[in-house]
Amino acid sequence: MLPDSRCGGKFKDCFFIFQRMFIPLDLLRYQNQLRTQRNAGKLMVWGQVRRRWLISTPEEIVRQLVVLFLVEDRGYPIGLIQVEKEIKAHGVSRRFDVLCYNNEAQPILLVECKAPSIELDIQTAEQISNYNFALQVDYLLMTNGPKACCWHVDPTRAISFLKEVPLYKSS
Repeated sequence: MLPDSRCGGKFKDCFFIFQRMFIPLDLLRYQNQLRTQRNAGKLMVWGQVRRRWLISTPEEIVRQLVVLFLVEDRGYPIGLIQVEKEIKAHGVSRRFDVLCYNNEAQPILLVECKAPSIELDIQTAEQISNYNFALQVDYLLMTNGPKACCWHVDPTRAISFLKEVPLYKSS
């Protein structure tokens, strides 16, 4: 997992690099593992982490597929994943999409999910970066399903774009 490119400073300072850093995620290979049902005329999807039925929106489907990808492909234990929890970022209450922890309860990967119809752009990158201001996670991933961008933020806050989502490491 070598960095594809480095970019110091803010995302807007390296937009040209950002646009080339998309990596494909084959999330659709997990779609047959999603449990769905109809309830009062609404399509529902089973949330593996929250262990309850959720309204099936395009973003929720991406979120559930990302969880399956992280567990089955990258080795993250489902018991160390949180979904849609509230945090305070810059004094404002926000909800992150997915947060993965190591065995020592330290957050290691923050994920921002968008519906497939939503383009990943600088605003999305700034959104997840703002969440990370509160969480201080080393790895960030944003995805709309077909496309994703993953990067590492080192202690000096330098950004290294990655060619793949990092495998789980217990500590």
